[in-house]
Amino acid sequence: MTSTTPVDPKDLRSALGSFTTGVTVVTTRNDGQDAGVTVNSFNSVSLDPPMVLWSLAKSAGSFPTYHSAEHFAVHILAADQEPLSQRFATKGIDKFAEVDFHRGVGEVPILDGCSAVFHCKTVYRYEGGDHEIYVGQVEKLEHFDRKPLVFHGGKYALAVPKKKPDPLADDARTRGFSANSLTYLMGLVYFQLMQRATAQLADRGITEAEMAALNILAIDDGRTAEEIDAMVRISGYRIDNDVLQHMADKKLLALAESADGVRAKLLDAGRELQLEQVAFIQALEDDALPEGAYAETVLAKELLKTTARKLLKS
Repeated sequence: MTSTTPVDPKDLRSALGSFTTGVTVVTTRNDGQDAGVTVNSFNSVSLDPPMVLWSLAKSAGSFPTYHSAEHFAVHILAADQEPLSQRFATKGIDKFAEVDFHRGVGEVPILDGCSAVFHCKTVYRYEGGDHEIYVGQVEKLEHFDRKPLVFHGGKYALAVPKKKPDPLADDARTRGFSANSLTYLMGLVYFQLMQRATAQLADRGITEAEMAALNILAIDDGRTAEEIDAMVRISGYRIDNDVLQHMADKKLLALAESADGVRAKLLDAGRELQLEQVAFIQALEDDALPEGAYAETVLAKELLKTTARKLLKS
């Protein structure tokens, strides 16, 4: 007889976390009651007939509803739907409150905005230890061009595909040392975008320094020139009372004396200009980024934020 060493459930969970999965929400409707639960135990079974499976803990509060349900829907969540995953993993709340959905096969609630949805009829149920395994035949599917949310090592993650050779690699400005210098590449992108943004500002009669001041005041209004200067000088801009006075002359802000100096408050024209310029720059970025680069963009922003915080502390 072969002896086996008992497996520690915590060790098993940790080891299973090494396997990257997608994140799904499985919904159903049974006896007039809607149910939904976050699941990553989803897998394909057969292409002909089209069949999928998933499993649910017998201890789950919604287990009785799923156990006798005739239909269910598997939603593969998109990269920006982490809050939806967390919502359907939370116990003791109305999971469908303020969630956009419509009805699908069997009147099952179908969540909007997912990467893909499988409308299924329950065809088999199997015992699986402390779980019950459900096999469903796919009666309808919806597939959208949205990057999926993934789960790895107990944390949400983003799927970033490996890139094919870049056809722009022949540009001398992105070869050799330059291609591997983060500082150079960030500068190249920054100056290309800012060149366009600066032209837009010039058309409005606004300098880059004045725009920097508007951005600070939009976040924290009522600052002095000294306070604004301390926040923007790292970007190479300088703000003094003369700059604020020029902005006041343009009706972008109002100046008021206080015990610790002249303070600037945004006027409607200044707030509107700031919002317009932010939207313009966002449009420039969106146009410059490769199509479908949501995950890469999120990761790049987080990397740059972390790097900026580290540099600012040093």
